[in-house]
Amino acid sequence: MHESHQAPLRLVQYLSEEGGRKVAIVEEGGTLVPLKAVDSVYGLAHRAIAEKSTLRALALEFADRQRPEAYEPVRASGRLLTPLDHPVDPGHCL
Repeated sequence: MHESHQAPLRLVQYLSEEGGRKVAIVEEGGTLVPLKAVDSVYGLAHRAIAEKSTLRALALEFADRQRPEAYEPVRASGRLLTPLDHPVDPGHCL
């Protein structure tokens, strides 16, 4: 199937219980599938550009299906971050 006909991929950024940054795919049913190798959507985007890939392709490649998490506890505890932020200067995302 051509990529433009695929269902949208929903990504979130959040803080782990230990305080580290994570990126995850939100799957139907409220499961977060964390990504390995990146800790921000910004970093994922830069890597996709450098590798001439797409966010979708890299997110699916980096998905760590061995460590899913429930979305609701992350949301309820206030650990969700903005969908996209700049690693050094938040003013770049106004």
